[in-house]
Amino acid sequence: MLDSIMAIHPVTEAALLFAVVLAAAGGLFWLMKRLRDVEAEDTPTASDMLTNFRELHSQGGLSDEEYRTIKTTLAGQLEGGVRVEDLPLTMEALLAEAKRDLSRSSAAGDAGHGAL
Repeated sequence: MLDSIMAIHPVTEAALLFAVVLAAAGGLFWLMKRLRDVEAEDTPTASDMLTNFRELHSQGGLSDEEYRTIKTTLAGQLEGGVRVEDLPLTMEALLAEAKRDLSRSSAAGDAGHGAL
């Protein structure tokens, strides 16, 4: 008689297993969502990035041309409806891009002077 009480019907066993798997999947979904929310909070906003560059410029770490190039690049991407968290650019990448742009324009200017 005790054996019949302790025995679980196969359908009941399958239902319990399904419930456990469903609960584990729900917990995993919740954990992933929470981790994404934490990452989103760590993403700098456009105003944060511009403030950092403005401070760097005021401290002499950026030339006027570098600052203008970075500000124009960042503003152009944001006006296009791109969210800051979707930008592949970091502060370091924006600075490097500004320096490349300045060196290209300087090289183009030197080439133009040589033609005169």
